[in-house]
Amino acid sequence: RRFGSIMAMSSSEVLPVVMVHGAWHGGWCFSDLQTHLDRRGVASYAVDLPGHGTSTAAPTDLHGDGGHVAGVVRSITTRHRLPVVLMGHSYGGAVVGDALSPDLMECVAAVVYVAAFALLPGEAVNDIVRAYRVDDLPLGAAIRMGHDGTSTLDPQLAVTALYGTTDPALIDAAIARLEPQAMVNLSQPVRHSPFDGTDPTGRPRTVYVRCLRDRAVPPIQQDAMAPRCDEVITLDVDHCPHLSAPQDLAAILTRMATGGSNGER
Repeated sequence: RRFGSIMAMSSSEVLPVVMVHGAWHGGWCFSDLQTHLDRRGVASYAVDLPGHGTSTAAPTDLHGDGGHVAGVVRSITTRHRLPVVLMGHSYGGAVVGDALSPDLMECVAAVVYVAAFALLPGEAVNDIVRAYRVDDLPLGAAIRMGHDGTSTLDPQLAVTALYGTTDPALIDAAIARLEPQAMVNLSQPVRHSPFDGTDPTGRPRTVYVRCLRDRAVPPIQQDAMAPRCDEVITLDVDHCPHLSAPQDLAAILTRMATGGSNGER
């Protein structure tokens, strides 16, 4: 079996889901999504990258983030004796790719990129941003650079950039929890990727969730990466469907956790 004896699974088993947040966020952003997964009987884990959310670790670079996620995945596969569905949102897609060393791939059944950077080995977030530049992007206007190499987001402009179709009742709480992001991470190339040219039977299934009203990673950037995946699903929502359409995203993740594979190309 591809997953090895520790990963042996039956058709009735439901895989755990590991979720990786994007820049300026923490694992807190997935709380509503986790509630919907709980109701569907899917166990889920929201990672706090080092220095984000409730993490007490020092912030690190892209490779440190990738190493942290790899450690979490190994721990959860050992605990459940099952491979995981690994989801990355936005910058979290780069982190997920960097984590996917060849020895980790047997621990991952599927990778779900949600308006995320689905990168090739050696590619960086900023390579996509520069190649498919959108000059009037609200996210660019919202970024405020600090003197320490981190950035924050202007609270008012962040609403337009990130949460355009999100319930207004949820936005204030989300904005209050945004935090500084190290910008060097966006210029670092990923070391690994499920798109590394190896035999596709030896890598996880990949799914891209396109968000049509995204004003942070706009559709032109998403469409440059989505065809790399085995399956593409489109939602008519903003950059953060875990907040604006948690039921829809939970349905996608549940299908992957239970072995489903239908979708558009």
